[in-house]
Amino acid sequence: MQINDYKTIYNMVAASFVPLTIMIVVDNLNRYGELLDLDTFNSYFSRTDKTFICWWLLAFINYSVVPLVYFVVKA
Repeated sequence: MQINDYKTIYNMVAASFVPLTIMIVVDNLNRYGELLDLDTFNSYFSRTDKTFICWWLLAFINYSVVPLVYFVVKA
């Protein structure tokens, strides 16, 4: 199996951060009635280990598209 365009897959990973960012903003609007301030942003990303795990999970989900498409096309 050969993948010619890794940039597209990377863009899928980067695009998955858009809904994540929207959810953070909506959550802050619901809780405090304001957009993100620096303290709230800092509290969301203060747990580096959880942020790192979430990023890897998003990347894994997006990169799993490649083998899935490969098996579907071969079937």
